[in-house]
Amino acid sequence: SSGDLEKDYVRDESVNSTPVPQAYPFPSTPRKKNNKILTFLFKWCISPTPPIPKEQLILPATMNLPRHKYSISNLGSRMPHMVYAIPDIEIIEETKRVPTSCMDRLALTMVKTVGVAFNFATRFNADKVGVMSKEQWVNRAVFLESVAAVPGMIAAMVRHLRSLRRMERDHGWIRHLLEEADNERVHLFFFLREKNPGLIFRLIVWVAQVLFFAMNITFYLISPKTMHRFVGYLEEEAVHTYNAMVRDIEAPNGTLREWKSKPAPRDMAAYYNLDSTATYRDIVVCIRADECGHREHNHLFSDLHGEHTEQHFPHGELQLVVRPTERNQPHGISLTEV
Repeated sequence: SSGDLEKDYVRDESVNSTPVPQAYPFPSTPRKKNNKILTFLFKWCISPTPPIPKEQLILPATMNLPRHKYSISNLGSRMPHMVYAIPDIEIIEETKRVPTSCMDRLALTMVKTVGVAFNFATRFNADKVGVMSKEQWVNRAVFLESVAAVPGMIAAMVRHLRSLRRMERDHGWIRHLLEEADNERVHLFFFLREKNPGLIFRLIVWVAQVLFFAMNITFYLISPKTMHRFVGYLEEEAVHTYNAMVRDIEAPNGTLREWKSKPAPRDMAAYYNLDSTATYRDIVVCIRADECGHREHNHLFSDLHGEHTEQHFPHGELQLVVRPTERNQPHGISLTEV
C-alpha cells in the first residue's frame, strides 16, 4: 500500500539539514549504555529500526522465479497468489544454494538428515520411474505439504507480534509469509483427494507437526536468517520431489500415468486460473512452480535478514488476474464489493 512506502524520516531544507523523526515514541538507542543486557533487550524487543539508505538495498536480481502473474478472486477467501501459463513452467530447474556460513551449513545438514529418514520412510527413488506406487507418492506429498505449511505461519506470527511490539511497519513480509502457508495448505488438500489418511498416519503427522513447530519457532526467535535458509533448502528438496513426480506421470510405465489425462478438480483449476481442460498433471506442474517460488523467496529472506531486515519486500511489478463472479460481469471488483 502507499502507506508502507512512507519514509521514517523527513528532511526540512528550509530550516536545517537535521532529520526530523516522525511518530516514533522511542529513541533509536537506549540511554543507559552501561548495562549490556538491557541494551540487548531494548534493541531486540522495542527499539525501532532506522531506515535503510537506497544504495544499500538488496534487489532480487538473481532470483530464479518462474514467469507468473498474481490472481485475486472474489469467489472465495483465497489470498492473492501466483498463477502460471503451463508452457512457461514446463521446465523448473533444480538449484542448490551453496552454504556460505556455519549457520547455513547447519541448516543444510538438518535438511539432509531429515531427508534421509523421510526418503527411507516413503521409499523415495527419483532415479527410477515406476518404482514407487501411487500410494507412496501420495503419502510423501501429503506428509511433505503438512509440514511445509508450518514455517510460513510461524514467521508471519513472529513478525506480526514484532511489528506490534516495536510499533513499526513490516513492509509486506507478513502478507507474503501468510500466503506461503496458505498456498502449502492448498497443495495438501489437492493430494488428500487421492487419500483418506488413517489413524496411524494422522498420529504421525500430529507428532511431526508438534516437533517441527517447536523447532521452527525456537530457531526463528534465535536466528530468523537460519530458519529462512532452512526453509529454502527444504523447498529445494520439494522441487526435486515434484520433478520426479512429473517424470513418473509422463512415463509410459509410471504409476501416476493416469494423472496425465485425469481432469483436474474444478476448485484447483480455478485456483490456478486454468481452463476446463486442465489435468492432474497441470496441477502438479503448478505446485512445482509454487515450491520454486518458495525456494527463491526464502533464500532471499535469509539474505535480507540482519542490516536489511526492514527493507521493503521486493514484489516487483505485479500483474493481477481478477476473476469475475458471473460470466457476463465485467472484470474487476467494485467498490461496493470491497
